[in-house]
Amino acid sequence: MPKTSHAVRTTRAMSIVAGLQKRFHPSEPVRVDGKAHSRKAIVALFQAQIDAIEQVRVARAAFRAAVTREHAIARRTTALTLALRNTIVHQFGRTRTAFADFGWELPKKRGPKTLAGKVTGAEKARATRLARARRDG
Repeated sequence: MPKTSHAVRTTRAMSIVAGLQKRFHPSEPVRVDGKAHSRKAIVALFQAQIDAIEQVRVARAAFRAAVTREHAIARRTTALTLALRNTIVHQFGRTRTAFADFGWELPKKRGPKTLAGKVTGAEKARATRLARARRDG
């Protein structure tokens, strides 16, 4: 069974509340599945559902706003981290201790490629080109 949206559930609950208030007298019990319920209790339950859905909507909006704010701050701190790293390199050089003070690892130096590494890279590049040509063609 498909899930119903919050908008649909809210509309249904509001319609039921309106129908109960229109069709049943406040002191008259409402019989559901052989049990007597007060109109007030049924209306309270559906109103609680409407309120809960509204709380979820507000919480989701607050969550989305918080995530957006966090992403904006992350972009700023990433840019500042890169600039700070360049400053540290210029002031203190690429030393392990200077990088470690900031919690960074010294970048590993690339060694010369071996003949076997070059051959493997060329084979992988050729295979990638062939696979992409088959997929696109």
